[in-house]
Amino acid sequence: MKKTITLLVFYLLSVSVLFGDDEKKAEETKIKVTKRGQIVESFKGTGNELTRAFKLKKGPATFNAVLRWDKKDPDLAKGEGDFSIRLLDSKEKLVELVIGTIDHFDGSRTIEAPESQEYKLKIVAPGDWEISIEQ
Repeated sequence: MKKTITLLVFYLLSVSVLFGDDEKKAEETKIKVTKRGQIVESFKGTGNELTRAFKLKKGPATFNAVLRWDKKDPDLAKGEGDFSIRLLDSKEKLVELVIGTIDHFDGSRTIEAPESQEYKLKIVAPGDWEISIEQ
């Protein structure tokens, strides 16, 4: 009986060590994959909006965005379900279409900011949205 208990304890400890290391490695990998830089700006709103100015440095910038919207009518007219984020320069001229879709969105995209300067975002959305920018 003691031998069975000892073997069982040894087995459980071995399994926990093996799986514990895998979970730790998976968590470390997840952190490395999702961490793209410091959050330099965040915006939250509903519908269309032109944001306040914010600064980006020249180089990669990651835009994380979530559109929370329940499509009520599957046959919406063209343009009624558009979700887009446009990066504008300090003169409000288009720099880049960061995200453009006609449906739900929960993701990110990295672009190259061409200059260190102030920018704005022009958002077109049929519902609630959140955006954060990392650099």
